Amino acid sequence: MKPLVALINGAVQSAGKARGMQAALKAILQEALANLPDLEYGVAFAHSCAPELLDKAIACLKEPLKLTDWLVCSIGSVIGTHAGRGAVGFAYIGK
Repeated sequence: MKPLVALINGAVQSAGKARGMQAALKAILQEALANLPDLEYGVAFAHSCAPELLDKAIACLKEPLKLTDWLVCSIGSVIGTHAGRGAVGFAYIGK
């Protein structure tokens, strides 16, 4: 099981669970399509010691969301405490 977490109004909240990485990426994509990123502010991908999973996340999300540019960074200690090693994330401001 992969926990899905979201940072909403400054608080980390559970956003559900998915069976496996593919299902987790699909859930992230569905959420992003339902609440499209405002590309004026940019988007960011992050990982916690998982650069290969980060590449999969970028490949899964860039075409459907029409992303041409993004920031890549490491997941910090606050989110990392909830997600653990091997996590990937996608951050954006919705329209």
